[in-house]
Amino acid sequence: MKIISHRGNLDGPNPAQENKIAYIDKAIDAGYHVEIDIRVKDGYLYTGHDFPQYRVPYGELAHRKRYLWVHCKDIESFFYAPDFKCFCHTNDPYVLVSPGSYPAYNGWVWVHDLELELTNLSIIPLLSKEDIDNFDLNRAKKIFGICTDYPDYLKEKLNDQ
Repeated sequence: MKIISHRGNLDGPNPAQENKIAYIDKAIDAGYHVEIDIRVKDGYLYTGHDFPQYRVPYGELAHRKRYLWVHCKDIESFFYAPDFKCFCHTNDPYVLVSPGSYPAYNGWVWVHDLELELTNLSIIPLLSKEDIDNFDLNRAKKIFGICTDYPDYLKEKLNDQ
């Protein structure tokens, strides 16, 4: 199962660092995949959750794409990043993930409603420690991945099982 760092976080939310390349790299270096937020504005690519914060050359993300799960915050971003594993959502119970350059893995589903059936293609958010503690981690054995702000904590909990 993949553990996916939410915006590069390793031990809780850190809005001042989230989505910055150096922060993302720390999570990748720690062995995790990373969910990032991107936007396109005036033809330029930016990372940032609520607004375009950090202008990033496409190549800076492209050589990390194996590890990135790209949350496209607008439709322009989705069309700008066809080589990435990417998805868009607002309040949807689940969304399909575009496979980007990984067509053999087509079929991932980012699932927000944890009451739905989870499969080996499901990726779920368990952002807080409380979410992790309240989720039956035995269910994690059959899913593809978990996205969290606490990947080190999640890894420890999984290893304790």
